[in-house]
Amino acid sequence: MIFSCSQNRDVLVGKWRFKNFYKIQDLDSLALNIGKKRFSKLSMVFYSDKTYEVSILDLKGTWNYNKPSNTILLKNNDGNEKLLKVIKLEKRTLVAIFPNEMEIEFEKDIQN
Repeated sequence: MIFSCSQNRDVLVGKWRFKNFYKIQDLDSLALNIGKKRFSKLSMVFYSDKTYEVSILDLKGTWNYNKPSNTILLKNNDGNEKLLKVIKLEKRTLVAIFPNEMEIEFEKDIQN
């Protein structure tokens, strides 16, 4: 599904939980099991005021989605920046490549 720039920002707002590694066929079973244990509690929350939080890493700051480059710029409160490349963005699915080249799939928490 294709979204406009403002729709993409709206879709990003909310809590995203680690679901799996993307392209898991590239990982051996030991690395996959260790990684899943390590990242099982990973979540990212994008707020509508353009702030964010990343669990387990205790990161907070501001975020900006750039539609032309399909990237999310995370600027931590300490001034460090991380650029995530968005591979897939749908209503309940986000796949992003992190600066360490790790591709992670997230599933959005849907509030009732």
